[in-house]
Amino acid sequence: MRYRALQSLAVAALLSPSLLISQGSQPSGPPLDFSGLIFGNYQWRTDAAAKAQTGGKSPNKFDLGRVYLNFRMPAGDKGSIRVTTDIFQQTGGAAAYYGGWTIRLKYGYFQYDFTRNLAGVQGLAALARIGMVTNVVVEHIDSYWPRYLGVNAVETHGFFASADVGAASLLTLPKRRGEVYLTVMNGSNYTAAENDRFKDVAGRWSFTPFANDSGFLRTLAITPWYSKGASASAFFNGGAGQVGPVTEGLQKDRRGLFAGVRDRRLTAGAEFSQRIEDIESGANTVASPRAVRNRTSDLVSGFALVRPLELMDAKKRSRFGLFGRFDEFELDDLTNASTRLTWFGAFWDLNPRATVTLDFQELRPKVGTVTVPQKTVFMHWVAYF
Repeated sequence: MRYRALQSLAVAALLSPSLLISQGSQPSGPPLDFSGLIFGNYQWRTDAAAKAQTGGKSPNKFDLGRVYLNFRMPAGDKGSIRVTTDIFQQTGGAAAYYGGWTIRLKYGYFQYDFTRNLAGVQGLAALARIGMVTNVVVEHIDSYWPRYLGVNAVETHGFFASADVGAASLLTLPKRRGEVYLTVMNGSNYTAAENDRFKDVAGRWSFTPFANDSGFLRTLAITPWYSKGASASAFFNGGAGQVGPVTEGLQKDRRGLFAGVRDRRLTAGAEFSQRIEDIESGANTVASPRAVRNRTSDLVSGFALVRPLELMDAKKRSRFGLFGRFDEFELDDLTNASTRLTWFGAFWDLNPRATVTLDFQELRPKVGTVTVPQKTVFMHWVAYF
């Protein structure tokens, strides 16, 4: 009888460990915050250049733009990590390595929350990040412009990507007066390894002057930003026949001013930004000396997403909305080479976490550029989870 009782107790313990171990003593791991989004589109090109590649007929395709997977977890006292993976399709020369859908790191950093009362100021919070961190301004603009439609203006026109490897610090100002974000990064962007010794130092100040008001302008944020950087010369190692190695860096500065409002009824943004950079020419030889000139590129951009029925009646929720965007980009201040992007459409919320749009995009050269005119009809879709 005693043997059977012990046998029954052993079986019960295997099936239900809580009989032997109290709930409070069971080991538990840190909570995982998992989220993400998936988006894509159907596109139909109507411009002459696209038709010329397909026998005079308009090419069209279904495309999966991105799948972003976000993982956030605590990492000790005041610490946490964020890992965001970017699932995308290899194109161009990269497809020779793997011609299909692949995964790469978009963000991956450790964050340490120093204090919520810096220097004794109530509400002045400070944190630091190290790893593959968010760019000085791109993620801020993305909080206004929906990324599933396409990248924002500074990315579209080659200012920089949305992330890079380096270190960053975020100061949150008291009384909801905004934030200050500072970064030191490699400068080669998250899609490439570091390729020179120079670093980019950048900062932005997002000021919310009406944050404590009750009106629509409480969401207004004014954001000046600046990135001071350099890149290596093409001749940094010298070579046969060259005058010698070029060790000094080439200027690679970016600066801008963004202002935006964010409300369900109306979200809008406008910016003026500049790329200031040195351009090399020549072969660094006696016969073809190296020459450097400075080039300034100007960007003016604006966009708006509006729900007209909610503007007329704020108490009535509407799934329908309209949007538009306009970019004017002058690549070279000496040649006036420029392009213009015009974009407009309508969107419909299938539910609070899924949206579809029907939109039209036109990119065309304005003055002296080799940009090929493009006209595309899109159906975009996105789902958040």
